Amino acid sequence: MISLQQIVDGIVNLPPTPRILPKLQKLLRDPNSGIHDIISLLKVDAPMTAQIVRMSNSAYYNTGEPVQSLEEAVNRLGFREVYRISSVAAAQQVMGEALPLYNMGKGELLEGSVATAVLMVELCSRARRPDLDAAYTTGLLHSMGKVVINQYFLKHGLELYGNAAGEAVDILWERRLLGFDHAQAGAAILQKWNFPDEIRVPVLFQLDPLKAPSQQSVCCLLSIARSCAHTLRNLKAALPELDPEVLSCAGIDDDKLGESLMDARAGLEEMDGLIR
Repeated sequence: MISLQQIVDGIVNLPPTPRILPKLQKLLRDPNSGIHDIISLLKVDAPMTAQIVRMSNSAYYNTGEPVQSLEEAVNRLGFREVYRISSVAAAQQVMGEALPLYNMGKGELLEGSVATAVLMVELCSRARRPDLDAAYTTGLLHSMGKVVINQYFLKHGLELYGNAAGEAVDILWERRLLGFDHAQAGAAILQKWNFPDEIRVPVLFQLDPLKAPSQQSVCCLLSIARSCAHTLRNLKAALPELDPEVLSCAGIDDDKLGESLMDARAGLEEMDGLIR
């Protein structure tokens, strides 16, 4: 059985773009950093720069006059919105393709990840969590492990480990066949990319949030967000049954959950033009 470390060490096809996000987050938190620091960092990645300019001209951010350059985007939108756009641009590069192993079409994982990110922000806001930028990034990258596992199987053949019969790939399948799950794989790649523990730990414990040794409330918030994200686009979908202990630990009651879902639906509808 191959180890998680071997899979992570063997990753060669993932774009480097997400590695910029931890550095960008540090700049946003540094009161001494300025616009030129932000621009200098982003310009290192040409695809990221192009995506930011393109997204700045989307319906979500449309202000009449088109943005022509990264400098204009940063000046017009401000640091925090540029960070939000950078996060989505990074996610598009990594999670925009189809995942045959998981029977997910092109863009399907990205849409689910954006929905989780938007709902994560609403939940964290009502739970009075201070860092909504980190919450957004955590929700956006929570399924990175599926990309890592899918890439490994594409490289070595989808029939590996007897999946040729079309067995559903779920958490139990991952743990039984691989010895780890996509949450662990996601946390491992985030660690390789030097993401801080405030993002990595919730990703690692998203499936078992009450077992987290630290940041337990944020882990529970991510668990709720990932479980309920599918209902944002499908109004007829029933909410999953949530663990009362997880809700309590997260500081979320039925009213806060309902408000979060309603506002997240509205926010996601506005964002549709950004990711399509």
